[in-house]
Amino acid sequence: MWKAEWDDNGKLKVSTSSYLFHSTPFDAKDKNTLRAADWNKLGTAVSDGCIRLCVRDAHWIYSKVASYSIVHTFEGEEDPETWRALKLPDIPEYVTKDPTDVY
Repeated sequence: MWKAEWDDNGKLKVSTSSYLFHSTPFDAKDKNTLRAADWNKLGTAVSDGCIRLCVRDAHWIYSKVASYSIVHTFEGEEDPETWRALKLPDIPEYVTKDPTDVY
């Protein structure tokens, strides 16, 4: 991913960023090795920059968002009502496939 910022002279500079959009971790290169505990953490801060997504949403970004697109992130007060509405249901530990993966 690339990060665009304005420098002190008002010029747009583009640099690499440590922010990545990706699905939740799997134990192997096999879509049937999802870690349910990681899925159940979607919507919570679990790293210093990556944005973890379900497979459906990661696929949407990959197929719809052009390379070098500028992405704006915002910090501020969390809205618990919004987070509850967006939270995907937890899955039991025995589930080893992302429930949104239809690919």
